[in-house]
Amino acid sequence: MSRCPTLRRRARPPSASTIAPAIWTGASTDLDGRVHRLRRQGFPTLAAAIRWTEARASEVKLGIVRPPRRQRTDEAAPARPTVDQVFELLVDYWTGRLKPATVYTYRVKYKNHIRPVCGARVFAELDQRTLNTLAACRNPGAASIFKVMLRDAPRVGLKAPEGMYNPPAHKRNPRIVFLEPSEAQAVRELLPAQLRPLFTILVTTGLRSAELFGLSFLDVDRRRSLLYVKRNFVYAPGPTFNSPKNGKSRCVPLARATMAALEELSMHLHGRSWPEPPADAEPTDWLVARFCMSYFRQCLTEAGRAAGLHKPCSPHVLRHTAASWLVQSGTPLEVIAEILGHFDLSVTKAYSHLKPGHLTSSVERLSSLLNP
Repeated sequence: MSRCPTLRRRARPPSASTIAPAIWTGASTDLDGRVHRLRRQGFPTLAAAIRWTEARASEVKLGIVRPPRRQRTDEAAPARPTVDQVFELLVDYWTGRLKPATVYTYRVKYKNHIRPVCGARVFAELDQRTLNTLAACRNPGAASIFKVMLRDAPRVGLKAPEGMYNPPAHKRNPRIVFLEPSEAQAVRELLPAQLRPLFTILVTTGLRSAELFGLSFLDVDRRRSLLYVKRNFVYAPGPTFNSPKNGKSRCVPLARATMAALEELSMHLHGRSWPEPPADAEPTDWLVARFCMSYFRQCLTEAGRAAGLHKPCSPHVLRHTAASWLVQSGTPLEVIAEILGHFDLSVTKAYSHLKPGHLTSSVERLSSLLNP
């Protein structure tokens, strides 16, 4: 296997930009003194290879080392495998390619929604009626997982059913739920005192709840008032950490209220305005949030009900709240997408209706032409 010439120097671990051409061409490299096979070919552009490389390098730095892929021959697969057997073969195929949390989610949704329908039936002989039943599953995630099974089955040498499988597209709620400033203030006051700083951080940064519970004091640059989002806290199946969503870390500016909330958490956890970790400290040993994620979500729901809100109140609603307030303040969508970590700008455009000033001015021009 050929190696990229830039990878022959072993004096220091290569950066993501150094190993990206190697991954683009399918070579191995070294990270933190060990050889990791970060091989995957078929990227259309070098930028796509760099994004994939950054995600893999982040997992290696977090200790998520992917096991070597097992080579599977055609003789290892049963002659007429059932859907359960196909799923287990695909789990072996996904292991090392997908995040552990993703594989765990696939297992849970398969067990609850797909296995009761057709787990014991032969996979290649599923009729159209069964495929229609799976496509109409009330859980859109389960319908998508079976679509992934149909896509990846030929890649492990298995025959897929011959029928049509067309699950309906997942429809986003066109109405984005967010809190008004007065509502946010009322909910915050009804939360337990130790949870109010977390509420403030979510509203002022737009972090995802998994990013908040994976945030460390070592990720905060107090001098520059910057926060670096580097990891997610997930269950896969036990509590663990992985790279952020889309596999890309980002930098978020901190407001004065956010810094005050972080200092309040430090005072509660360490008895001082800011912790002093040693030079070789692990980021996961100095987490900002030491509470249970489900407990925080439950307290938010109860506070929303006590405040008399006729709308849901959850950590993701607080993320919508941050994005909505940014749009209403006139912040460009490109900046909002960078702060929230949106991979595609079309996701951020869902908030554009909250600031229709540019549309109103255009319509007023028509009115001025009619009545000069």
